[in-house]
Amino acid sequence: RSYFPFDDIIDIRSFHNLNNLFADSIIGYGVHKFVHLINSLVDVYYYKFSYVGQLSFFHFPRTLPFGAHHGDDIQYVFNYAWEFEGIAIPLDHPDSFVVERMTRMWEQFAWTG
Repeated sequence: RSYFPFDDIIDIRSFHNLNNLFADSIIGYGVHKFVHLINSLVDVYYYKFSYVGQLSFFHFPRTLPFGAHHGDDIQYVFNYAWEFEGIAIPLDHPDSFVVERMTRMWEQFAWTG
């Protein structure tokens, strides 16, 4: 019911829900199963990245970001050369505050676990 709330009719209103179904089946379920498998051997920590910025990988329609997707978080921690010709995200970029937050979060995790 959560993926098809419109009486099992699939139309344009279902696009977001179908996207979630696809993401949950391809990424979410495998990660969930792996975490439960490995959690008996090592500590595992989850976080969910949900920020939708100008640098998000998936655009729909072609120029507008459509949700946060697998791998979107890494570009705010590590430099992706293709976006700004090999330099870091500029301080005046609208998404630069996410770089600060992600860097601080990873630093705190490294120090405190």
